[in-house]
Amino acid sequence: MSRLDRWELLDFDPGKGLEANAATDAAGDWISVVAPGDTYVSLIGAGRLQHPFQGRAEEAAAWVRDREWWWRTTFDAPSIGVDETAELVFEGLDTFASIYLDGILVGRTDNMFRRYAFDIRQQLQTGARHTLAICFDPPALAAVDMPLPVWSAFTDRVSRSKRNLMRKAQFGWGWDWGPDL
Repeated sequence: MSRLDRWELLDFDPGKGLEANAATDAAGDWISVVAPGDTYVSLIGAGRLQHPFQGRAEEAAAWVRDREWWWRTTFDAPSIGVDETAELVFEGLDTFASIYLDGILVGRTDNMFRRYAFDIRQQLQTGARHTLAICFDPPALAAVDMPLPVWSAFTDRVSRSKRNLMRKAQFGWGWDWGPDL
């Protein structure tokens, strides 16, 4: 199967996307996106967000990181030989994500620096149209239940957020050269 590069995305209150059937057929103002891609760039392109690097727009973009984001696409399953495998392969999902095929959970991720592969051979029906959906959880909420380390981090801000416990690029929380997105 080829790379899936045409997607759509929609945001929900955290924990509400699955209830709204985002993994299969939720209605809403889905935004067309191209993958590999980025939620911020897609929102800017759709006119829903001012570019966060312009003026004080970083603060106006803060809502994006607190939402649950669903990316969704469809594909027709190819013919698969008896001895062949069928995997969904992701080369970089940021960071806490749940992957659904036709509404069924096939895997979770928690590390943006690694490759993930999920066996979907049993779920595929040759020639059938399938829906693939990825739910990206807000990183701050994903870390809530993580225990604090026994050692102190560089600052209280880092320790309280638990961001240093996540396998996620740390510059996403803002450094002197970049915004807090």
